[in-house]
Amino acid sequence: MGLALKSFERLSRHPDICMVSVDIFDTLLLRTTMPETVKFGKFGKEKEKLLQSMNQGAVVGSKYLHLLRVYAARAAYRNRRLINGAREATLDEIYDVMFSCISAEMEINPKDVDDLYNQFRKVELTLEDFDLSVNHQLKKILTNASDHGKRVVAISDMYLSYEDVKELLTLKGVWDLFDNVYVSSEFGYGKASGCLYED
Repeated sequence: MGLALKSFERLSRHPDICMVSVDIFDTLLLRTTMPETVKFGKFGKEKEKLLQSMNQGAVVGSKYLHLLRVYAARAAYRNRRLINGAREATLDEIYDVMFSCISAEMEINPKDVDDLYNQFRKVELTLEDFDLSVNHQLKKILTNASDHGKRVVAISDMYLSYEDVKELLTLKGVWDLFDNVYVSSEFGYGKASGCLYED
């Protein structure tokens, strides 16, 4: 066990501590070293397949979808108001930008848009799940804290929704560790604002 985890474990056992808080991604759920650009490339390939299956005409390519996913995220974040120097977009807002651009390139039946949103989200969650593994040492510390009557909460800066994060935590078998989970996309600002801790 590393020094930081030993220190965290010691603090979590202290009798004056009544609540233990942990970050989710890259702390409890560890990502591989796959760069985000590579991950977005995989998103692009899977999303191209979805568009091909739903459209008989011309379909935008995976490279376009890869780059569009990157730029749509930037645009969605820039459209969000800064709150104490921090802001957070949602995956739906990112998809709004993407579908606005995709619709300019190819014809999509309006009836299919909701289904495509859900299918795109499923692609992202499947790849996130594949890329994540549980930090079992930290899980043990949190379990011990909970067993000793301490509240255990998670706070995450993430564009995924609360329900998306819940699904990933459930898939990894750690959802039941927490009394509360706070996801920045539900509030519109991240941890850096300081406001997330007030909620």
